[in-house]
Amino acid sequence: MDSPLPRVPSVAFQLPLTHEVRRVTSFTELLRLAGTRVAVGKAWGVALRTYDRRKQDPGSLTVAEVQKLAVVLAVNELDLFAVVSANARDRAAAAAP
Repeated sequence: MDSPLPRVPSVAFQLPLTHEVRRVTSFTELLRLAGTRVAVGKAWGVALRTYDRRKQDPGSLTVAEVQKLAVVLAVNELDLFAVVSANARDRAAAAAP
């Protein structure tokens, strides 16, 4: 019997202007859809350098940063944690020899 495919974590995000809801599986894609780095960084309360670092390496996010970003983007916190964790795992696996 075939085993079911593993569930890919995703977060539902409502686009700002069209209010269309998209399921996003990448933290980078979520930030891209959310708006400019200046606007998102300001609303999130992080410096642009921190925004860039977190976007490049989601594994460096703190719990508080994920919680705050979930509120700012109005997304489910647990779904966001799952996406961030999966992206961090994928990045670590890709970097492993």
